[in-house]
Amino acid sequence: MTEIEAIQKQILQAKEVRWIKQHNLKREYESTIISFKFNIPSWPKNSIEIKKAFQKSRFGFCSYMKNNHQELSLLEQNETILGPEAFFLAKEDPAKIKKLSIKFEESYIIGRLLDIDVLGPHSDQHIERGTKRKCYLCNNIAIYCMREKKHTPIELRLFFNTLLKNFVEE
Repeated sequence: MTEIEAIQKQILQAKEVRWIKQHNLKREYESTIISFKFNIPSWPKNSIEIKKAFQKSRFGFCSYMKNNHQELSLLEQNETILGPEAFFLAKEDPAKIKKLSIKFEESYIIGRLLDIDVLGPHSDQHIERGTKRKCYLCNNIAIYCMREKKHTPIELRLFFNTLLKNFVEE
């Protein structure tokens, strides 16, 4: 197994662990669970700048939700091979929480880099956005660019790093 294959295997395992964690939290609290993380292209998914941007974004998200009369409780925050992640408990209807999360992603300065998933207490699936996300670099649907490998990992990472650096230095 090559080093890249080993990393890919670790990433898949970490995604499975995250999925199980979300569902365990949902069952334990019988409430809406929010998974807050970055959508980080390429490798690595952890750095000092990523951590700083994550903390700043997490604070921004919590402030935004509070301003929209939503009470969140931080259940846990950790760092994995996938990068930093936080899990919140919300008391409101999951569809309403998802709408607010989408509005935050669309209005926040680095919202496009965020991946905020909402899992309702009576569902095994995340609540969908309803619309497909646009590519970081062009106006196409992101999933199409990924499938067609329209942009190189280096191009994507340069965009990510530049946006993150500017955000952290603000």
